[in-house]
Amino acid sequence: MRVARLGFFLAIVLAAFPSFSFAGTVNMDFVTVGGASIGGEYVYPYYFSINGSGTLTPLICDTYDKSIGFGETWTANVVSLNSGQGLWSGTAGTKGYEAAAIIFSWLLNGTVVDGQAVTAATGNLAIWGLFDGGRSNSGWTSYEQNLINTALGMTLAQSSAFYSQFTVYVPTDTQANGPQEFIRYNNGGLTPAPLAEPASLVTLAGSLLALGGVVRRRVKI
Repeated sequence: MRVARLGFFLAIVLAAFPSFSFAGTVNMDFVTVGGASIGGEYVYPYYFSINGSGTLTPLICDTYDKSIGFGETWTANVVSLNSGQGLWSGTAGTKGYEAAAIIFSWLLNGTVVDGQAVTAATGNLAIWGLFDGGRSNSGWTSYEQNLINTALGMTLAQSSAFYSQFTVYVPTDTQANGPQEFIRYNNGGLTPAPLAEPASLVTLAGSLLALGGVVRRRVKI
């Protein structure tokens, strides 16, 4: 998501992640960003004051082809990740949001995928690519596409409890150039993790194939 250039980002000390989540409709005030960027665009975390709270909430953006600016405010409906009520549910479907949650968890964990740790830049860019124009970013590479492909292949392996850790802030005003949609990890300082990491899946698949070979050699058909 592109942030209108209103000067460099604010330097600010943030409290620990809040451990509660809002429900229903909330007021969002865009305060600042974490500072990392890719292709000239800021990435996770985007910090918001929710309903006027003095504790800022870190969110990840899933909308690229629109712009917002520091100090901009809007209202949003807070829905569960796989509720089918997100801005992009009609195009990406529930599976797209589930893949976004997996990529978000990799980002938070610094999970190694395809030989490198997923960062705020690569993870956020992959999430943009899932929904809304991320591939037009000059930083886009085959690595982000690999993150998308791997995450989409893992959606069925995750439990509903995993997906329930994430909520989506869907703007009530969906005009052409803003506001934008964001995803939140709800569980404070606890770091989410998918049930199986990509490397583990490869190892498991190899083990099953090897086991299958042993069984075939032992049983005459």
